[in-house]
Amino acid sequence: MIKSPAFYFYIGWIAVSILFVTQAMRIPVYDEFLSSGRFLPLVLSFLMVVFSCILAYQHFKSLEDVTYELSNSFYFFGFISLVFVYIILIPYVPFSIATLLFLCISFLFFRTLSIWKSFLLSLGLVVVIVFVFQTVFQIVFP
Repeated sequence: MIKSPAFYFYIGWIAVSILFVTQAMRIPVYDEFLSSGRFLPLVLSFLMVVFSCILAYQHFKSLEDVTYELSNSFYFFGFISLVFVYIILIPYVPFSIATLLFLCISFLFFRTLSIWKSFLLSLGLVVVIVFVFQTVFQIVFP
């Protein structure tokens, strides 16, 4: 039995990537595949599977031991938890508010900026995202 934490991490990451591919396949296609809502998530999740496999192969080929610190795993799993909460909130909270909260909490979680700078940067990013995607790409947010 392999007891390397990296082994379980890469296997888990590949499994999550495959789960994303299967979920992307469930998105309905109404008109044309290339202009459907399925295309981009499917491509990104497929690339995630491919690159996860490449990373796993490179790691096991080199046989280097990776040291994991508690703080690194705390930030990793904390951020993954924030992403899952963000995904869960999207159907219930308007996109712009959920994204603003996600970005602001992420900046505060990683202690990159002060509270006001985090809020202002998050607000600016949300305004740019909403403007670009709704006016330029004409995408309707949930």
